[in-house]
Amino acid sequence: GEYFHVRYGAHIINLIVKDGMNDMDDTISKIRGNVKYVRGSPKRLHAFKECVKAMGLDEKKSLNYDVLTRWNSTFIMLRDALLFKDVFQHLASCDPSYTCLPSEDEWSHASHLCQFLKVFYDATHQFSTTKQ
Repeated sequence: GEYFHVRYGAHIINLIVKDGMNDMDDTISKIRGNVKYVRGSPKRLHAFKECVKAMGLDEKKSLNYDVLTRWNSTFIMLRDALLFKDVFQHLASCDPSYTCLPSEDEWSHASHLCQFLKVFYDATHQFSTTKQ
């Protein structure tokens, strides 16, 4: 009984989220490309971390790839990339091979998507902590 309702609720959330994310594929892909660029080379990752440190941002946070089949990992990737928006902008000014910086509109779309996903992320967390 109750376990079925929890699983069904989580399934409904997944369907809603996936539908909402379809309209944002380009923005998600652009952010994902930025994460891949930074993490794709130890030298670039080191430079990124140094910039995080110099800007006084939380050094414990990191950029993580998302798993395409797990929308919650996309939420985490977007949330963390948004924290480092200024670092990405600095990177664009000092690394000529970095050409995939999101536009202000794309950052704005990512922020709105993140707010949308957070509601469902929190709800899913509630479902997962419900006694089965």
